[in-house]
Amino acid sequence: MRLWLLLLSFFGILLLITLLNARINGGFKIESSWIAIALAPTIIWLLSSGQLAELSGFGVAFKLREAVARPFSLKIHGSKITPEVLSSDEKGSYDAIQNFIRNRIPAMTLQLGRKGYYYGPVIMEYLKQLTQHDFFRYVVFIDDAGKFSALVSARPFYEQLRANKVDIVNLIETNDLEPIKGLISSAISSDSNKREVLEKMAHKNLSELPVIDEDGYFIGIIDRDKLTSSIVLDLVAEKQ
Repeated sequence: MRLWLLLLSFFGILLLITLLNARINGGFKIESSWIAIALAPTIIWLLSSGQLAELSGFGVAFKLREAVARPFSLKIHGSKITPEVLSSDEKGSYDAIQNFIRNRIPAMTLQLGRKGYYYGPVIMEYLKQLTQHDFFRYVVFIDDAGKFSALVSARPFYEQLRANKVDIVNLIETNDLEPIKGLISSAISSDSNKREVLEKMAHKNLSELPVIDEDGYFIGIIDRDKLTSSIVLDLVAEKQ
């Protein structure tokens, strides 16, 4: 991110907050907490790129080191997700699609390396119907032990399978996910702190990151916007 964009963002946000306050309360003034909010994009970029531990200025001390050392909360900063597993009983059957819809299941699991287990047309029909609903968002790939291997956004995944006529069963059975675009194979442990999450997101250029438990099982998604917002709120709260 270029310096002029950071400066433009800072002054633009600060001006907007000042004008809104003047319209609501009358009079022009600038609070230190507003400066913290306006500096948020700059702070988060410097922080996630590993270039900043603490910033002081404008009479405000931003204790970023303490703020980002705190653990993240999947409930607050992301989404807990329990994917629905497609079992062998569903091969050749479409009955469980309604279960996904009825229970608003956000993801489904496909197990890699399993031969003679999945039926391509059924997987495609699941994706076709489920991606019409906003709540269904991900396809999670797991290994033979049930641990996280990769994740992909469901709708783009379905569209590329359909457009390119990809044999999804062959990819699953051969454990070859390289042809899939938008695949996320990186994950963050649930016991990581906020800084570790931001650094990994910056390194991988991701706005969302899969979360795994201590045993390597997928448990949800952490969202960069929610995480950075919480850091800014922590900084502002410290100045009140």
